[in-house]
Amino acid sequence: MFGKHIKRFREKAGFTQAQLVAQIQTHHEMFSALDEITLSRWENGHTKPSRKKQIALLIFFDALNDIRDLTVDDIKYAGKLSKILEKRYKNLFSKSEVPYALPSSKVTVTFYEKLPEEKLNFYANYLEEVNSIKLNLTNFNCMNENIEKVGLYEFHSSNNVLMGHLLFIIAKNNFIADSLSKIVQEKISLEEGSSLYIITTYSASKEIYIYRNLLILDSLMSVSELPKSIYIRAGNDSGASILDTLEAEIVGKGLKIDNGVKLYNHQYNWILYKVSTLDLLSAKEFYIDEESIEQEFIFNNATV
Repeated sequence: MFGKHIKRFREKAGFTQAQLVAQIQTHHEMFSALDEITLSRWENGHTKPSRKKQIALLIFFDALNDIRDLTVDDIKYAGKLSKILEKRYKNLFSKSEVPYALPSSKVTVTFYEKLPEEKLNFYANYLEEVNSIKLNLTNFNCMNENIEKVGLYEFHSSNNVLMGHLLFIIAKNNFIADSLSKIVQEKISLEEGSSLYIITTYSASKEIYIYRNLLILDSLMSVSELPKSIYIRAGNDSGASILDTLEAEIVGKGLKIDNGVKLYNHQYNWILYKVSTLDLLSAKEFYIDEESIEQEFIFNNATV
C-alpha cells in the first residue's frame, strides 16, 4: 500500500504531516491544494494519490527505486498499450521500420558502457540511412563535464540477429541543445539541468519494446540527479501516438516523405519530441508485469 511508503518516508525525514504538506506544496504545482486531511487519508490507506502523484512523491523523497512496488490498479491503461503495440507489431514493415531483423523468441541483451569503433560506425550509418541524420557519434562516446552517462543496449536473437537497440546519453542541456540544433537545423535553447537524449532506438517486437522501457527506467535511476526531460524521435505513427498521449512537445521534424509520421497535413521520416520524465514514468508504458517480461531476456555486460 503506497500510504505506508509515504508515512515511512515522512518519518525517516523527520517531518510532521503539516511539515510534509508545506514541503511538497512547493515541490510541484500538482500538490498546491494538498492538505493534512488528504495526506492522512493517503497514509491510512483510505484513499491514494494518482500514479503520477505517487511517482512525484518518490522523486521528492529520492526513492524512485520503489517505483517497482507501485501496483497496476487501472488495468485499462495496460490494455490500451497492449492494443497499440499489437497493432504496431502484427505486420511486417518496410526497411525504414525494420532495418535489420524480424521478431524472434529468444533474446540476449548486451550493454556497452563505451562504444567500440565498429559500433560507432554502424549506428552513424544507421542514422544516416534510416533517419537521414548525419551525426558524429565520437562526440558522445566519453564521460566528461557535459556527459554523465553513455549507454548502448543491443538485443540479439538466439542465432545472433540484431533485433533492437537503445543508444542514449544523459548530459547537460547545453550539450544536448547543441546536438539537437544540428539535427533539426535550427537553434534550440534548453533550460539549465540535464536530460536523457535517446540518440536512436528500435524494437522488433512488443516484448523488446516493453523491456527497453525498463532499461530507460534503470538508466534514469543510475545517475545522481534525475533528468527532468527526455528527448526521443518517433519514426512511425504508433510511436508518435504514444508520445502525443503524454502531451510531449514537438521539438523538430525530419524530411517530408510520402509514407512517414503524420503531422498535420504532411508526413515526415521522424518527429523529435521532448517529454517530461515524470509524465513518461506515469504513463501506461510503465504499467508492466516485470517478472514475466524479464524471463524472456538474458542480460550481458560487454567488455570493450
